[in-house]
Amino acid sequence: MNMPLTLRQSLYHFRREIRLEVRGRATFSQILPFSGIVLVLVAFIFNLDTKLLKVTAPAIFWIVTTFSVIFSVTRSMRVEFENKALEGQLVYGASAVAIYIGKVIGQSLILFVADIVVGALTFVLYGVSPSNLVLLVLATLLATMGLCAIGLLYGALIGESRGGEGLLPLLLLPIALPILVAATKTWQDGLGRAGSINDPWLKLIALFSLVFLALGAVLFGVLLED
Repeated sequence: MNMPLTLRQSLYHFRREIRLEVRGRATFSQILPFSGIVLVLVAFIFNLDTKLLKVTAPAIFWIVTTFSVIFSVTRSMRVEFENKALEGQLVYGASAVAIYIGKVIGQSLILFVADIVVGALTFVLYGVSPSNLVLLVLATLLATMGLCAIGLLYGALIGESRGGEGLLPLLLLPIALPILVAATKTWQDGLGRAGSINDPWLKLIALFSLVFLALGAVLFGVLLED
């Protein structure tokens, strides 16, 4: 049975995103070292206060993750705009929706792998342990997807504008606030005794992430044409 054209194109751009990451190795050579350094620095800033580190661990994890997303999607869109690669794909019949969906899924998977490593470092350095690992995994995956959906959409809006890379955090952070708050609250529940798969904060993450993904699929092509 033949897959719909949009689905085939989405899978192609998903694989393309993974190939670009494997070739560039930005996640392991830049994002992970940055994340590790920030986690260590914060631990020393708090003077290795065990109680304080445990309380702030969820927030610190999501601050680090958010800036990792910003770095990764900025790099991803920069590659697309170099040598008019994105424009060429559209000229040769690629669907803007398929490009967007493929890139969101690809970036989400790449960053989720980084999240696993950063999460493990957070557990070790901050002395926390999960009471509901499934809840933490779902929250991290969904929230990362939502952040990627917003970041790639704004990446298309900024395009090749001068100073665009500096604008992305200013645009993304206010819109991403609901996801970041919900993700932090879900991590607090997942590290405590209140965590369950029916966590209302997890449902809020899923809602906002799906809304941002749907909006991005609709608007991505429009922004590229402007």
